[in-house]
Amino acid sequence: MKGSFSKDPIVTFNGVSSINPELRSYTGNSEGGIFGTVYMAVSQDVERGVLGVPGGSYGLLLPRSHDFMAEYTALKLRYPDPVDRINLVQIMQCLWDKAEPSGYIRAISNEPLRNTPSHQVILQYGLGDAQVTWLGAHSISRGVSGSVMFESNVPCGNETFFGFDMVSDEEVVEGKSGIVGFDFDAPIPPFVNLPADKDFDTHEKVRRDERSQEMMRIFFEEGTIVNTCEGPCNQEE
Repeated sequence: MKGSFSKDPIVTFNGVSSINPELRSYTGNSEGGIFGTVYMAVSQDVERGVLGVPGGSYGLLLPRSHDFMAEYTALKLRYPDPVDRINLVQIMQCLWDKAEPSGYIRAISNEPLRNTPSHQVILQYGLGDAQVTWLGAHSISRGVSGSVMFESNVPCGNETFFGFDMVSDEEVVEGKSGIVGFDFDAPIPPFVNLPADKDFDTHEKVRRDERSQEMMRIFFEEGTIVNTCEGPCNQEE
């Protein structure tokens, strides 16, 4: 995209390419948000990315995801003791660390890889997500140095936020990463190792929210994080 493709006649109009190779950014949702975390740690070309409904580690995500329930049922038949199952998943995690967010979070900005710039990311998640738990997004964001959260960020039930730099809703955040939650009035998910109610799954809603899209546009074009919800990102009337 930044090389020969940007000069291809198919994307050139009136002698001007529709692609500016100097403006490069990343956006991905679900697995694209999860492994987008890895991409935003290793990319030498892209310094800003929006990670939609992401999470990590997989040891946290899988027991809380409806996408894993068929496989988890098979695991339960073989290992009926829940302690054995959780231990087994964490042993598997030692292998997954080599390729998933938990092994790369610090390299996004805290400790950039060799010949790799520091990166900025916005994590956007939805409460009631039955496929990727909101706790996974929190886990990633707490590992990114100086990650900010707006003071009106929507809590899940009586949740208490920790590990984030809280900023006012009016602040225009520059040079940092951030995390923003969206509340679509889904039932409060379990606070144990169970998925949220799939009948109210919010997994697809965040990327389709115009406020989310505007936040992304500003971040990519201006490099700043703005609370485009102008307060808590609740369900719009």
